[in-house]
Amino acid sequence: MRHGLLKPAIVLALAAGMAGAGRAQQAEAVEKYLRQSPGTAEYPGASAIVLFADKTLLWTEAEGRLDEDIHSLTKVLDDRGREKYGDYRVFYRLGEQQVKLLRAGTYRSAGGFVSVEAENVKDLPAVGGPDADL
Repeated sequence: MRHGLLKPAIVLALAAGMAGAGRAQQAEAVEKYLRQSPGTAEYPGASAIVLFADKTLLWTEAEGRLDEDIHSLTKVLDDRGREKYGDYRVFYRLGEQQVKLLRAGTYRSAGGFVSVEAENVKDLPAVGGPDADL
């Protein structure tokens, strides 16, 4: 069953360079970036294009803490891309680590942003239990 998501872009966070901008400015910048980004004409046969992916690790020695920030923007081109990138997974060790979702959602090809609501974020155990190799 199709839900009108022909060419959405899945957004898990916004580009780090826009961190100081307001939410409306960020959304406008991302939508403009998506409109100008390549698509099936430039990448025939592609099901999705990863437009931005960044992972930053910050070790705070005094607190003995490691923070990992993940920012990504993926343009989904068809159903295969939606199948692969529609569910984003972050693996962590329960009790030792925590995950904080800053923002997630879909920019529709017709325009507009649809946020992922908190009740749609699932915290599931890894297959094979807590000590499974990921």
